[in-house]
Amino acid sequence: LGARLSVDRMLSRALPGPQRVVSVASAGLLLQLAMMYFFSALFKSHPVWLTECSAVYYVAHCDAYLTSLGVRLRELPAIIQQGLTLATMALESVGAVAVFSPLWTSRIRLFAVLAFWSFHAGLAATMTIGLFPAICMVGWLVFLPGSFWDWLARQPAAQRLFVDPPPSSTSHSVNQAADSELRLWLGKTRSVLINLLLAALLAYTIVWNVRELDFKRYEFLMPREYNGPARILGLDQNWAMFSPIPRTEDGWLVM
Repeated sequence: LGARLSVDRMLSRALPGPQRVVSVASAGLLLQLAMMYFFSALFKSHPVWLTECSAVYYVAHCDAYLTSLGVRLRELPAIIQQGLTLATMALESVGAVAVFSPLWTSRIRLFAVLAFWSFHAGLAATMTIGLFPAICMVGWLVFLPGSFWDWLARQPAAQRLFVDPPPSSTSHSVNQAADSELRLWLGKTRSVLINLLLAALLAYTIVWNVRELDFKRYEFLMPREYNGPARILGLDQNWAMFSPIPRTEDGWLVM
């Protein structure tokens, strides 16, 4: 997105990067967002999420989080509250995996983006949880399929803003050609090393999330002694939101 449709790209006269990018960094960006929802669903192992389906009922009675519209959730029939609970579980678990489907990828991703945007718009309207919904909605932009961005780039407004500069016709000497080959080799070597480092950090983050599900059970995967990189790089994370059960008391006095 930064290379093709950004303010920096609009102001730059340099040639843009390739239309398609496949790298460990791009895979990590997609996986990190999906892991947030998938592991959040795994944390929701209590019957209020899985069998009783009463999680939304408890959330709707936690005044510390609710907006005036959120309070109205209490008036919904029990079957609708149960349906919203099941829909949340389905979206977080199935939706976070379906976006990586090799079949009908564009359609599934477009549907998933719209579904998660709707989900977070609902959270923003009913709960006071700060910028979390807005940040997540922006994050889902990376899952919009390439066909969407191709369509956007064909629009007249985009074509006026993002005009590729004409190719350079400057001749190159033999020394310049040799220097270019050396730079190309160094660039490829640097790219390989960076991708290896990012792959290690991605694997580290995945193991961290697995360990967070049950620290005592999975500590053997990553002992405490290996917490340092996560603390330094900000990779330490835990997605136990409203898990394993939403708060059943919030300290508010009800008259």
